[in-house]
Amino acid sequence: MRGQNYIIFVLALLSISAAGWAQCLDDRYHTLEELYAFVFELQAQHPDWVKVDSIGHSRGDMDGRQWPIYAVKISNNVQVFEDEPVSLIIMHIHAEEVIGVETSIAYMQRLVTNQGRDLRMYTQMYFVPTMNPDGLAVISDCRDNTWRKNGYRPPQLGNRDCVVVPGVGSDSCGVDLNRNFEFNWIWGDTLWQPAANEPFDYYRGPGPFSEPEVQAIRDLALQIRPTTSIVYHSSRSGAVAERSIIAWQWGVDPGPYKFPPDCTALGQWNRRYVEQTLAYPGNDHFTFVWGGTHNGCLQDWFYWRIGTFQALTESSPSDGDIQPDSVRLEATISAMMPSLDWMNRRMMNFDHDQPAPLAIHTRDASTLQPISAEWRIASTWTPVLAPRTTNEQYGRMTILPPAGPITIIARKDGYADATASTTIQPGGDVQYVTLDLQPLPHHNLTLRLVDAAGAGTAGTGFLDGKFPRWLNIPADGLTVNLAEGEYSLRARADLEGTVVAWRDFVLGGDRTFEIALPASQTVFTENFDAGTSGWTSGGDGNEWRAELDTTSMNFGTCLHTNREGYRTTYAPNANSWIHTDQSIPLAGGNIAYLEFYRRGRLDVPADSFFVEVSTDGGTWERAAGFCDMELDWTRTYVNLSRWIPNPVQLRFRLQADHALGELGMHVDNIRVYTATDSDAPIPPAFVPYRWQIKNVYPNPFNPSTTITYELGGPGRAEIVIFNLLGEEVRRFDIMRAMAGVGEVKWDGANSSGLGVPSGIYFARLTSGGHLATHKLLLIR
Repeated sequence: MRGQNYIIFVLALLSISAAGWAQCLDDRYHTLEELYAFVFELQAQHPDWVKVDSIGHSRGDMDGRQWPIYAVKISNNVQVFEDEPVSLIIMHIHAEEVIGVETSIAYMQRLVTNQGRDLRMYTQMYFVPTMNPDGLAVISDCRDNTWRKNGYRPPQLGNRDCVVVPGVGSDSCGVDLNRNFEFNWIWGDTLWQPAANEPFDYYRGPGPFSEPEVQAIRDLALQIRPTTSIVYHSSRSGAVAERSIIAWQWGVDPGPYKFPPDCTALGQWNRRYVEQTLAYPGNDHFTFVWGGTHNGCLQDWFYWRIGTFQALTESSPSDGDIQPDSVRLEATISAMMPSLDWMNRRMMNFDHDQPAPLAIHTRDASTLQPISAEWRIASTWTPVLAPRTTNEQYGRMTILPPAGPITIIARKDGYADATASTTIQPGGDVQYVTLDLQPLPHHNLTLRLVDAAGAGTAGTGFLDGKFPRWLNIPADGLTVNLAEGEYSLRARADLEGTVVAWRDFVLGGDRTFEIALPASQTVFTENFDAGTSGWTSGGDGNEWRAELDTTSMNFGTCLHTNREGYRTTYAPNANSWIHTDQSIPLAGGNIAYLEFYRRGRLDVPADSFFVEVSTDGGTWERAAGFCDMELDWTRTYVNLSRWIPNPVQLRFRLQADHALGELGMHVDNIRVYTATDSDAPIPPAFVPYRWQIKNVYPNPFNPSTTITYELGGPGRAEIVIFNLLGEEVRRFDIMRAMAGVGEVKWDGANSSGLGVPSGIYFARLTSGGHLATHKLLLIR
């Protein structure tokens, strides 16, 4: 009731606060209709260079009208998507910040003259003059020149109209489109969340990607995969004016902070970018800034999802005049032109003083046709990054790495991984690397689940290979065509009370599994309705507690890692745990497993959530580990069979590094089951991970080999290839969140991408103070 009363109070206050006076822009600024007219006139005048496409529409709830969102492409072969680098400039996201609209008009006009000839010839430039036409309509109609959001109408308004309150904040409708992207959306403002002097202006929306404007930008970006991008803003307070903000610097002042994996390249790019932009009135340059908040904003999402270097450019003067008069506006627009030119020229390195861009191409090794594949920079990839792929048309992505050796790994389901290396030169033209992925043989896997009576039963399977997938298995079975390789299958029936079965296998030909799922016995349950009674917690940063589940799952009381409070985070350097006081018997059959639900967020890849087991109450062995960036309630299974027949205690442990913290993990509905599964393999004895090179295959090899390694603990590692003289030939940097097994592929080339001669080589694994070596034989 308190929340409902607050909303009613707010709505009443908004209705009282609404004023009927107009706030109009200077005539120098284009209205929404004038902007639309301009882009189509530009296309009509220069049809060989300019193409206008609708990429989506606005929300339109507030005014009952959905406006189109246009993308303008400028290139020499504008009707065709070419094998060239791509830039994307988004000029208007917040309604009041209209300097970007005028900047886009001036720059597009510049590009269709001879000043833009070299850029048109060798690049593909996309412009979105406004991604918030709802907001621009409000500004154009003189309703409120401080309006910020789009035209979303919250259902909580009921039958009330949207309220437009002239002046900063207090508008009842709208979503801040720069808070609506999925990456870290959870950290944005909730509905009608007051902010200091700007109430309700930063609402993140009802869900990530809920707004059609944001969906349009997402879909365009995933289609064209820009190398570089700018999104123009204006600082209404002037506090963050005249600066370029990039992804990311997370943490609490004064640090320590978390930076993006490619921070070296991003930092070099942004430093040069701000050097091209003069702050008003032209006596100094813009300021380089790392983004300090993680709340669903564009520049973080573009880098995380695509690998795009995007600069959030605060274009207004430092006095907070975000809608300057015509004289100051012209000066501001002129100051933006060199940085726009530089950003577009940088993709081809036309200035020749920066590290050469790298154009990655991925192909099918059999047909030599382009394929879209995931790409990774071996030295900087971590699990915090989403899978980034080359484009569909040419299998291309152009990136801007720093000078020096670089190794690219390409991955695609159904193919063997491909690796290529080169050395990025300081200055010079675009460098190219092609990765040919070898198609793997495919075979049919037929799965059928049966109950204790031998009757077919429907269920689900989780098939874990290099590319995990969920399978819906009907009662009459399922046949899937899979690439040859090693797999782990976990199968369960939809019918409760039957076992969960694990099967590890190598798929080297067509294969059929009929998996019997007999009845299981429940030997332990916990739903925390009685709080944490029967559990003991401890460790550094211990904040374990029971709390009410407020999600749609309505689990009642659940277990949580964090202290009480809205969006509290666990402590840096946390190493806390909670374990059962009683021992759980596992002697009821030949298999045992834990089932529980988990949800939450961890700081990926540094922090982990572990399930541990003890047979003596003092020595704890790891049964499973998880590192979840964003997870809704998920049913989770952990195989406990290797501890049979000993009674065990269960422990959950949260481990964090020195910075950032997150919302932590929730746990509920814990069950431990035992059963007899006549087809279950004998569980292996528990062997802790250790630091070693497990295998090199093939060996001898020509032209490439795969080095399988194992890390005994979390942290960074490297594998270095040496020749018989002890000279370094190749280096692979490895960044892993937890202990475990991984692999790198050596293509027989040195760090410059040149093939090395036949002979004996050595692979050396180092991680912290640990060292392991393995001999390799290359035969040309």
